[in-house]
Amino acid sequence: MATLSLKKKVPVSSDNVAPQASVTRTAVAQTRPVKKTISTSTIHLETMKISVVLPAESISAEICPAIGVENSSKIKVILTLAVPQEAEQTLYLTVPFSPTNYRRTLHKIDALKAEGKSCIVLLQGKLQGDGIVKEAGLTVHESP
Repeated sequence: MATLSLKKKVPVSSDNVAPQASVTRTAVAQTRPVKKTISTSTIHLETMKISVVLPAESISAEICPAIGVENSSKIKVILTLAVPQEAEQTLYLTVPFSPTNYRRTLHKIDALKAEGKSCIVLLQGKLQGDGIVKEAGLTVHESP
């Protein structure tokens, strides 16, 4: 005889155990339709952080103002991104950059290409509801 330890000792015997028959039950089909409810909520945002990977070939030196041009630090380099949508519509995003960031990106791309390496450009910024990406910046990363 074995003892099972709980709060008080209860003797357990294997002599009094009767085999139990297995009982299977058929599943009861649901006859009423199931309502699928989708709840939605609207959250108002001022901006949304975006990150876009661009091919290095899409960064053109032609739109960057030359160094030494009067007020070149106040000039903005503007890229327009076209995002295709449904029903043959296109969403256009305007992305202004500082010329310094754009020149730095061009130099980094040229340096990596001179070494025979391929690269990608990462655009990051804050998308506003009017389709303008504020505080945008470009970084260059070596691609495998």
